[in-house]
Amino acid sequence: MVKVRGKERKRIYIPKKVKQRGIGKEIDRKEATVFDFMPVILGNEFRTNDILSRQLFRDPPARGPFMLMNRAYPMLGTRYFNEEEITPALECYKFTLDAQTGFISFVSSVQNALLTQEEISNLRLGSPLETSLINELSMNRKDLNIDIEEYARWLEGLRTLKNQRHLLNKEVYSLCPFNGWDKIKGVQSGYHKKLKKWVPTKNYPLSNEFKDCAKQYIDICVSMGKFDEAIHFAQYFETSFQRRISSQKPKEILDVKWLKKYIDENHPESSIGR
Repeated sequence: MVKVRGKERKRIYIPKKVKQRGIGKEIDRKEATVFDFMPVILGNEFRTNDILSRQLFRDPPARGPFMLMNRAYPMLGTRYFNEEEITPALECYKFTLDAQTGFISFVSSVQNALLTQEEISNLRLGSPLETSLINELSMNRKDLNIDIEEYARWLEGLRTLKNQRHLLNKEVYSLCPFNGWDKIKGVQSGYHKKLKKWVPTKNYPLSNEFKDCAKQYIDICVSMGKFDEAIHFAQYFETSFQRRISSQKPKEILDVKWLKKYIDENHPESSIGR
């Protein structure tokens, strides 16, 4: 234990391998998705629920540092649970767990990190919301005969999808002529890599190689629930295509206004992951 800026900190080591909860298979931490860390009874809800399964990997609708996310989303999830709205409660649980595992992965990447006691407490997975959801589903779901082998294949498929998107992401950004986007004098523009200036993106001549890669990337983003990313790249195509992609984005099921207000009004105590 050492003192840094007046706070006692402990050096922590995080293993590079993790075991899937309920499955027991050991996988590389970098390859894992948030669903690998879920109890099977909860993870299966994301596999079978029509609303949740359409947006598995979407970004949190309101962002904040790890420690703050660990407070905001469980609070909202508990509110939904108490109101017997299990689907949004599960979605809040997913973002809570994702914040927890993201924090752990960050600590793992730096290795031998010096953490405060509060930060160390966030290395333990699980939460009261998770326990409540497990109990609720155990008592009230009559069709809980989960095929573990099929569930394990689903998890494997998600990791494959994640890796495929990562490779396509690198390729599409390397082929894209723009590096950064913004509205310049009210016109959607991109900073051209070669011209070194802002140019309007609408009707800009793009290579077929980029278009083919972009459409593949859009498809995989849609399949993962990353609709905002898909919509962003759809802007390079005809209006009808843009509308088709935009129309696939599900309606928001969380109280984003409350989340943003809570995050804006509170400040993180963690010094890591800001």
